Amino acid sequence: MVSFIRGLRHPGARRSLVPAALLALAGAACGSAEPANPPQLPEGNVEAGLQAIADLGCGSCHVVPGLRGVNGTVGPPLTDFGRRHYVAGMLPNNADNLTQWILDPQSVNPGTAMPDVGVTEDQARDIAAYLLSLR
Repeated sequence: MVSFIRGLRHPGARRSLVPAALLALAGAACGSAEPANPPQLPEGNVEAGLQAIADLGCGSCHVVPGLRGVNGTVGPPLTDFGRRHYVAGMLPNNADNLTQWILDPQSVNPGTAMPDVGVTEDQARDIAAYLLSLR
């Protein structure tokens, strides 16, 4: 160990270690390139979820894949939602967290612009199933 540390005193040794150290740190910080697939809701119905999104007017705030003519810009586009790492930038993107966010966004992030739209638990599960299917 002492000879290794003494070797670092040589300028060439330090130069060659810096890129290797940076590469190792970058790899450790990134983790895996793809997150684990979020669990799907077996009881959620993808088609019913899209219908609920249409009926509730979610397209007035969001771009919603599968619905024509909805170009809301208040909230983020819901495109590729199933590939996202987080729900509302705060919770890991999985079925339970997404359902909770849809049911009561203020309980997750008080003061958020996302309104409580009065969805039922069944609608929230269906909407979550639809959103998680978007890859």
